[in-house]
Amino acid sequence: MRSAAEIARRAAESVTVVGRPLAAGNAALPWPGDPMLDLWQATTILREHRGDGHVAALVDAGLDGCQAHISFVGTGAVTRSVLQPARGWSDEEWEEAERSMVARGWVDEADPGKLTAVGAAARQQIEEATDRMSIEPWDRIGDEATDELKGLLQPMASRIADLGLIPTLNPIGLPLEK
Repeated sequence: MRSAAEIARRAAESVTVVGRPLAAGNAALPWPGDPMLDLWQATTILREHRGDGHVAALVDAGLDGCQAHISFVGTGAVTRSVLQPARGWSDEEWEEAERSMVARGWVDEADPGKLTAVGAAARQQIEEATDRMSIEPWDRIGDEATDELKGLLQPMASRIADLGLIPTLNPIGLPLEK
């Protein structure tokens, strides 16, 4: 835990927070001083750094919040039945956004749960832009430290997954890897 916290903190302290309000807000908080809480704080900063970049990529692609979620459902990573209630969109809001995505050519009119080739390519560009905008902390700490952190966190993540408290299909579309 201590080693993971130290590496994650180095990565978190290396991020540029300009234009990243959630990362900046979390980075401005004091470090708790306990390895587990420091690890939590560092991963929160890193998650929000990536998330702020993801929001920027979605906005650049011309998507509003509901449209972004519809495009995510269209990737197959999560279902509407999981994501819509978790994010609080009404059926009317969801269906209106679906219609706009169909009109835009991103969503299949016959199957609004699926992206068209145009939508899939656009979603891939969003993910690639997100990856580019989130690489900074990992480049700064280097491949060796990044791999070490992954190795330290994997058993913790596996143990959490084994508890069965986080559903495999979840609102962030994060698969639980073992």
